[in-house]
Amino acid sequence: MINNTQNLLVEDENIFIEQAEYIDEAAFLKWGIEQPDENTIIRKLSQGGAKLITGPRGCGKTTLMLKTFNKLCADSKATSLPIYVNFKTSLQLEPLYKKGRVNEHAKFCSNCGVVLKTGSIFDEIVKHDIEKLGLTKKRVQTIKEHSDIRTIKDILMDHDNRELRGISSIGEIWAKLIRSLAEEYIS
Repeated sequence: MINNTQNLLVEDENIFIEQAEYIDEAAFLKWGIEQPDENTIIRKLSQGGAKLITGPRGCGKTTLMLKTFNKLCADSKATSLPIYVNFKTSLQLEPLYKKGRVNEHAKFCSNCGVVLKTGSIFDEIVKHDIEKLGLTKKRVQTIKEHSDIRTIKDILMDHDNRELRGISSIGEIWAKLIRSLAEEYIS
């Protein structure tokens, strides 16, 4: 049994990737399982109109979207255009939204007339205190007492989680989890 498990682990390291958006399509299809109401949900997601999927972290929102995306891409008769956007990386496009501004003092979009906001939504989100991550008060207090980390941005800028790992009660596993929570928070 141990040899079979070892062989399985050597064959497919993707088994330990926890978030669907980081798994390549072949591994995603290989390791995915079907849930009881999945076909109904995918059918509804495949129909026209905006959809909002809500739920706690890790419940399968992204998995359902990727399954729908893959199904529509494979279906030559599909009438919907599948587009998958990973919002963890889509905020990098935000500067493109500023094209409607004729000059830095313009208050309205020159293309559509909408009121333009100054500043960046992303910049505002990363200024939030680490308390917003859902960590226990004790863990937040420990992080603040033993490091310079105070905001979401501090965690995201902590190269290789060095500062977090430097806190004796955090360690490598908690550092990765906290970073993952920060990334999830901004998405």
